[in-house]
Amino acid sequence: MKKILLAVCLLPLAVMAQKAQLWKIEKKNKAIEWQTINDTATITLKTNTKGALNISYLMPEKVTKSSQSIILMDEDRQELSRINVQENKAPIDIHQMWVKSHKKTVLLYSISLPKDHLIARRARIGTVFIGRINWEK
Repeated sequence: MKKILLAVCLLPLAVMAQKAQLWKIEKKNKAIEWQTINDTATITLKTNTKGALNISYLMPEKVTKSSQSIILMDEDRQELSRINVQENKAPIDIHQMWVKSHKKTVLLYSISLPKDHLIARRARIGTVFIGRINWEK
């Protein structure tokens, strides 16, 4: 009975932990807040925005034995570009992203690959959804 009660009490905490953001987006060294739209982390940018977005992992110590990449995809899950995370930063030119996305929504995914080639051959590689970028005029 105690185990069932413990499981019922801890389940909401586990669900909240899964929804917590693992990535941070900055523009000109100022953090951009994620908004939640339809249970999805979303950022809205104006189409005439200049500069770059810097995407960084909030806990870089957890991924020291792997190499991270950010994948930009359109709504049809067609890859637009892939940016390697170096020194825990992945700079993305905002104007280029808008041009490549054909003025539609951009979906951000991360992919992690172990640095050890022997482990990488055996590892299952999958993308993890980070969030979405919407464009507004």
